[in-house]
Amino acid sequence: MNNSQRKCSDNKEDEFRKRLANQLYKHLEQIEDTSLRDIDKNLVELRRQFNKQNQQSKVNQSKQAPSPKEKNLTHIHQIVIC
Repeated sequence: MNNSQRKCSDNKEDEFRKRLANQLYKHLEQIEDTSLRDIDKNLVELRRQFNKQNQQSKVNQSKQAPSPKEKNLTHIHQIVIC
């Protein structure tokens, strides 16, 4: 191979490497974008479920918790019994 053929071959190889690297970066970027979108969707769903459970828990606690009047009456009742 003479020098001009070698140089042409090297240039083609360099160009091929550049195109291959660009395609690889584009592909990895698409994978990352997809993964991040999936993670975001999962986080939104988890937050929604957590908030729903948290609200239900608050409702259940408020139903179970005695009012201040009931607490006072219970306390007085315990004093009278003792």
